Amino acid sequence: MRNIVTGVIIMAAIATFNGCGMNPKEYKEQAARLLNEKYNEDFIIDKYLGQEHMNDYYEVQAYSENHPEVLFEAKVLKDGSGIMDEYVASRVCYTIEQKIQANIEPLPGYMQVDVHAVSNSIDSSDADMTPKQFIEMKTKNKFAVYIYYCPQESDVEGVYSVISKAMQGMDFLSGRMRFYIVEEEVLIQIQDYLEEYANLYYDYEKLLEGSICIEIPFENEVVAMTKEEFEKKAGGKL
Repeated sequence: MRNIVTGVIIMAAIATFNGCGMNPKEYKEQAARLLNEKYNEDFIIDKYLGQEHMNDYYEVQAYSENHPEVLFEAKVLKDGSGIMDEYVASRVCYTIEQKIQANIEPLPGYMQVDVHAVSNSIDSSDADMTPKQFIEMKTKNKFAVYIYYCPQESDVEGVYSVISKAMQGMDFLSGRMRFYIVEEEVLIQIQDYLEEYANLYYDYEKLLEGSICIEIPFENEVVAMTKEEFEKKAGGKL
């Protein structure tokens, strides 16, 4: 009898943890439905990220069929009563990435740009808002800009000249740029990582071990670092 009672308790605990028996596939379907209702777009949930013990929500990674290049994460209440997601912020960050990519196109080599807002949540279903509109709603929000650069020739002055103009046309943004000087193999690994994950986790940091990182604050289109400081921090790698 004792074994039977124990078994019943265990099964009840499992049922509670799984949210009345829902499995990851059902959670993904629920998340896709809630995102569709919020944004009137069709979404693909490409990863079920799970749920922490005792939390009343689970996490997923998704993308819109209209914008498959923009990955984002969402937290969904297990009972389906609400969702908090990073879709709008991720769309805004992608727009900023494209602008920075165009600004630094003259760099002699290969590069990848990745942008994240410090505060990703926003009370809006307008996924088409511009970065400026986003900032107006999220005043004082800052951005983290990651540029991964594999140089093909030695020209530190030329690289600095281009990087100093990376934020042109975005005088409403402020934050910090991390300019990584990487080997080609590392750049490929970073590109593969960013195609698979919306956010940066521990494995990402491991990929960059041994790479030079130059941190540069920016505000009102201006990057706050002199050419001499940049050259010193580059350590002869450019």
